[in-house]
Amino acid sequence: MGRDRWPALQTFLSEHVPDALLGDTKELPSKVKAKLPEFGLPVQMNIAQECWDFLRFFKDRYDDWSFLRDGFGVLGKPPADHRGKGQTALSRMKLLYDILAETVRASQPDWEPHSQIKWNER
Repeated sequence: MGRDRWPALQTFLSEHVPDALLGDTKELPSKVKAKLPEFGLPVQMNIAQECWDFLRFFKDRYDDWSFLRDGFGVLGKPPADHRGKGQTALSRMKLLYDILAETVRASQPDWEPHSQIKWNER
């Protein structure tokens, strides 16, 4: 499903930073930020958009604080999560999205993700 639905995100994760997402969380930002300059702004925006769509797709399945921050401007970090590996993976995807969005907004300050998911697809 990932390759069909989020091809740029899947390629970025599997071919360019394969060990970053599941490795040490402290190393994730530096590994991703080191790789992003190899891509032009349109590709960075596409990866960020697909990451946002990925999180949006799982919005009703998990407690998704990213959408409070992006949708309503709520500041702060989510509470510590002790619910298991699925939540750990989702929190890492949120961290990835934050890194991508920050990088894109450094060049395009007004950039905002737009959902490409239809309501009946969730």
